[in-house]
Amino acid sequence: MADGMSKKELKEMRKIEEIRRKNIENKSSMVKWISIGAIVTVFVGFFLFLVVSLKNSNPNLSKGSDAETVRNFSDSGEFRIKEGSIAPIDARLVTLVEFADLQCPACQQYHPIIKALLDIYPESLAVSFKHFPISSIHKNAIPSAVAAEAANNQNKFFEMVDLLYERQAEWSNLPDATDKFSEYAKELELDMGKFSADLNDESLKKKIDDQRNEGIGAGVNATPTFFVNGVFINNPSDISGFQAVIDEILNTSEKKTVPSETATPSADSTGSPPSAEDNTSPQIDL
Repeated sequence: MADGMSKKELKEMRKIEEIRRKNIENKSSMVKWISIGAIVTVFVGFFLFLVVSLKNSNPNLSKGSDAETVRNFSDSGEFRIKEGSIAPIDARLVTLVEFADLQCPACQQYHPIIKALLDIYPESLAVSFKHFPISSIHKNAIPSAVAAEAANNQNKFFEMVDLLYERQAEWSNLPDATDKFSEYAKELELDMGKFSADLNDESLKKKIDDQRNEGIGAGVNATPTFFVNGVFINNPSDISGFQAVIDEILNTSEKKTVPSETATPSADSTGSPPSAEDNTSPQIDL
């Protein structure tokens, strides 16, 4: 036998060497995966730090989710109320501000829900529509907004908005949707000469841009985004989510207006609805 070792001893020696080799390979593999894990952890940590830093420094990346903040929006948006309702807009207990992109599919899906809410709360709800075109992904977002504003110059804003949402698939991906917008204008019996001229009116583009900037200032970075009485709400999944928010506001307002048996009526106890300034809604989690 080599080196005076028996076959049995050689066999045992080979086993020991094989075990030692596997142990070395396992240790090497473990070190490799630990190193990879450390690198991944550092990368993820840096990425999260970068995201947080960007959110803190850029309002475009910060959704308007500061629920305790009540926003005072301008009256630049177009107000929609239930047709035939009589309560003045500034006397309605609930104002729903919507920042929307007319080419946005999600906005299209929410549109009939918003209209249905006006049917449910004909004298209590007013909807303020504000433009928030996201032209980086929707090439016809600004042109469609201008078309709506051109129709607005002839008092047909929401009629045009309804058509644009209803037929969104017709014009969304056109290289130039002007002819489609003109078709809709004819259908609405607009003055076509004025409509065509207004499509090139820079003041309409400025109005749209101003509304978008107002949204950015409120933390809007996606469409649609909703505020109820100036308070941001997470997008409800269906109409019942909106109703929960609105009903709580209305119920709270009713409790405030019911006098106690021993209370002395104030000088303002006229029975008329309080103004919008008197109706700051609490934060409501859906």
